Amino acid sequence: MKGFILFFLCLSVLAVAAGVVANAFREKPLGFLYKTKAERLAEAVERIQASETRATDEATEMLDFATMKKIAERGEAVILDARGDLFYQLGHIHGALSLPRDEFEKGYAAIKEILEADKNRLVVVYCADSRCEDAELVNDALKRLGYSRTAIYGGGWQEWEKEVKNAVPQ
Repeated sequence: MKGFILFFLCLSVLAVAAGVVANAFREKPLGFLYKTKAERLAEAVERIQASETRATDEATEMLDFATMKKIAERGEAVILDARGDLFYQLGHIHGALSLPRDEFEKGYAAIKEILEADKNRLVVVYCADSRCEDAELVNDALKRLGYSRTAIYGGGWQEWEKEVKNAVPQ
């Protein structure tokens, strides 16, 4: 029995060592400690920014449903859905682009040309509902990337879907 425990212990140590070595050779090594949503998003923004920081301390405008509806109908802004891609595919505000907080770097790369065409154009971010923090996190990330006119639609998809019957299911 003692030999089995020793064998198992040695095998476990060897497996951990192999994992650490393999991780060191990955393009993006996995962290050893859990990082919060905000920390992971901040790292993604830093990778996109390279070395130029354009942070802004301006307060973010919070939009109500009536204002958001006017903006969406008139096409006055780039509208971004910060929810996960699956939720976006199930339904989103008409004309909204997907920029999920979980996949910010990949999503940003996909819509970068549209966003960078005019960094002074209004960008409105929303997520699931008023309790969802993803819109705020994505909004803050965009501000750090130099987007000067951003707003958050606080009611999110839940309010929009309830108020507007022409939601676009994909």
